[in-house]
Amino acid sequence: MNTILIVFTFLGFYIAYNTSKKAILLNNRPFEKWVQQHPLVSKRVALGILFLAYIGAIILHGFGAGILMECIILITLASLVVCIVPLQIFNYRILLIIFMLSFFLELYIV
Repeated sequence: MNTILIVFTFLGFYIAYNTSKKAILLNNRPFEKWVQQHPLVSKRVALGILFLAYIGAIILHGFGAGILMECIILITLASLVVCIVPLQIFNYRILLIIFMLSFFLELYIV
């Protein structure tokens, strides 16, 4: 269920990224507009989602390995979000396809 941990980490960081005043923000989608208009609630939701991802990693992999793995996932996804989101390379459909493909590969191969 590493794919679900990765999705939670991505979603939590993406929401936190959209509350930033320094980032290049896009107002293309209703979700992003709502997040940018309600920064306090969005930051709490983002921290809650990231906390759930950390708890899930700890339950799945154990205390030390779970924290380390979630830190690595967070660092990797954070750098990708900061670099790729302003370029508008991905949209929600592509991310959904990547998630579904990864989830099915994880279920059937591992």
